[in-house]
Amino acid sequence: MLAKRLPSILPTLTAEESIETTRIYSSLGRLKPGQPLEDRTVTISRALRSTTFPANFMLVAALNPCPCGFRTDPRRSCSCSPRQIERYMARISGPLLDRIDIHIEVPAVPFQELS
Repeated sequence: MLAKRLPSILPTLTAEESIETTRIYSSLGRLKPGQPLEDRTVTISRALRSTTFPANFMLVAALNPCPCGFRTDPRRSCSCSPRQIERYMARISGPLLDRIDIHIEVPAVPFQELS
């Protein structure tokens, strides 16, 4: 939900940023080129040449606390073993996880409260 709302709270792109974004998107189609976390650039190399594009972005990520999704839920009990939880959490790249600045645990909300 946060990822869907993020564009509405960010400032509008300038004309230059919009053209830059469109150029990157059109050169890649729908493919995602790597993880430009520190350098804020993406370099795409092909047989005869290499091109570098700017890639300053904000990443919003979400995951369940365990495979079944109920590890921290006060109303339902988790059916996962400690080993299953460990394997599940190990799927997240350590270097990527180290670069996520804000970690927020969001408890499940009963359907009645949402509707």
